Amino acid sequence: MASSGAVLFLTIRGVSGVYQQGVGNGTSRPNDVAWLPLAGTPIGRTKPDGTVVMDPAWYRAFEHLFNVKLGGRAAPSLPDVVTTVESTQAAAVQNGQQVGALTQQSQANAESLNVVRQVVQNNALVGAAQIPPVVLNPYEQIP
Repeated sequence: MASSGAVLFLTIRGVSGVYQQGVGNGTSRPNDVAWLPLAGTPIGRTKPDGTVVMDPAWYRAFEHLFNVKLGGRAAPSLPDVVTTVESTQAAAVQNGQQVGALTQQSQANAESLNVVRQVVQNNALVGAAQIPPVVLNPYEQIP
């Protein structure tokens, strides 16, 4: 009875952007641990009965990837992320419209207040000199 087996090697470390092993910078964060197996570690091994089992180092790597890096079961699904982005964009548009309307209203109020100030000063009413100038533009410099 002849059997054949194969071992698959993936070169993930070269493209993963994780170069923490062997690099000491004095500070380490919890996610900076070298969680990838060593280069050349096979993903699975064939047992004598023909079943293929995953190498424990790769199991730990996938568990870290799925549970820590990608959020595990509590992470939002792609449709949830799309819904959140769409509702956030719609809220931003609505808020922008409300800010525009409030800016126009405050501009009209400031112009009305400026007219009232001028009337009070032109008639030399008591306290007219104490009324501060009206700012029509928030970036306007008051003399």
